[in-house]
Amino acid sequence: MIHPRELDNVSCLAMLSFEERAALALRMIEIPVLPGQDILREGSPSSAAFVLLDGQLSVRKRLVVNEQPYELPGILPVGEWFGLVSVLDGAPASARVRAVTAARLGAIGKEDFEALLRSGDPVGPKLLRAWLSSIADQLQRVNESVLMLRLFLEQNKL
Repeated sequence: MIHPRELDNVSCLAMLSFEERAALALRMIEIPVLPGQDILREGSPSSAAFVLLDGQLSVRKRLVVNEQPYELPGILPVGEWFGLVSVLDGAPASARVRAVTAARLGAIGKEDFEALLRSGDPVGPKLLRAWLSSIADQLQRVNESVLMLRLFLEQNKL
């Protein structure tokens, strides 16, 4: 069971009151994860959105450039949502997410999220806005990384 206070560390949920976070926590399940365990596999479907409550997760995105495969690594911070796009539009996972350490996740399934939206409960639209905010933050970080990489390549004439 997820205690509503555990969702206090999820910055995009700050727009929800404690009571709304409590209602959301009741709809979520807690998932313990072992080191080395895959949570999402790139290209595979996901039927839930996850938030990292505690522990450390790695994110790896495969990329092929000029027939040369690369794997871009990253680390998910505590409080970060992932698997959102699969829940929102059914697309497969865009990266692999694996536990680096023992971790605890909160999860809400696609069906539960859709039922929450249909229920008329104000938590549904607020959660959707929170997820869109999370996706926008992630996109901003990606854009900054791309710009930094571009500057590095230009400065080093690569």
